[in-house]
Amino acid sequence: MSRLDSTDWISLSIATLSIGFAAMESGRRGSAGRNLDYGQTTSDAQEGRMLRGTLRNIEADARAMHDLLEDDDDLPQWVHSKVETSADRINSSFRYLRSKIQGGGSRNVGRTIIDQLRKIVDEKQRAPITYMVDGKRRSRTVDLFSASTVVAVYDALNAANREKLLSMPLDKMIEVSFKLVK
Repeated sequence: MSRLDSTDWISLSIATLSIGFAAMESGRRGSAGRNLDYGQTTSDAQEGRMLRGTLRNIEADARAMHDLLEDDDDLPQWVHSKVETSADRINSSFRYLRSKIQGGGSRNVGRTIIDQLRKIVDEKQRAPITYMVDGKRRSRTVDLFSASTVVAVYDALNAANREKLLSMPLDKMIEVSFKLVK
């Protein structure tokens, strides 16, 4: 690895952290925490707040290290290794969380399904909904009546019941919404 590569890796780490912060900031939704974990229940331990504090510290250290180094500095191999490992692990964590938040990782995080249903209601026409089931991308066309029913029920529910609704497969979500409206 050349000397220039070490500062490039640090710059990449800082950029990855900055993108991660921007994505996490834009993904915030009120005071109810999102379940980005594997289980069905949402913890009240404010893990997001703790991780965000840790990421701020990492970002500050990475920026300070970046500013400390010059392009032609000779560094020990272990420094390269630790920075590269850290960048890889942060990037893996970011990709996982981004996938969960954007609905690409699990059907348990269904906010994008609601957004797609709202779009059907707004445009007043049936459209395909894309969602994940058991790690596989699925698509199903949803009519305006079904979409408006699910959105109305979702909007009327409290946070805990919204999470329950979002944890259901799309067909079950529609079925339960119609039963609740009756």
